[in-house]
Amino acid sequence: MKKVLLALFVTVGFAFTSTAQDYSQAIGARVGGGNLFGGGLSYKNAGGGYELILSVWGDGDDNSGFDFTGLIENHQPLVPAGLYWYWGYGADVGIREGKNDGFNLGTDGVIGLDFLVLNHLNLSLDIIPRVEIVSNFGDFGWGGNLGIRYAW
Repeated sequence: MKKVLLALFVTVGFAFTSTAQDYSQAIGARVGGGNLFGGGLSYKNAGGGYELILSVWGDGDDNSGFDFTGLIENHQPLVPAGLYWYWGYGADVGIREGKNDGFNLGTDGVIGLDFLVLNHLNLSLDIIPRVEIVSNFGDFGWGGNLGIRYAW
């Protein structure tokens, strides 16, 4: 029984450990949809497990703005080689214009797929849900995003 529990513990431990990507850094663009449609610039440090995003957006309700988002990401390998799934969390800060003018601050989550193509082209597809803390407390938004980056 002890051996079974030890084997189970080791297996689960390996399943949740962070692994290195096939690249260390990437920079590029993101475009997305959802109720936070927009695009932006993205810097991803896969070795350190974080992503920084500067984006402009609109929500279809006469609100628009720009945000700076920081995410901590945990990447896990999939098959084929170079394909990873990831999840994480972070925060956003920005300015909004429209019905709810002002400063916004919120919490973010992320789940997605990350793929390295031709050694330097990084593609990602993810969903980022967010909840506002300042400006419209409890306001929920989400965006589905496609990222295209140069990786090195």
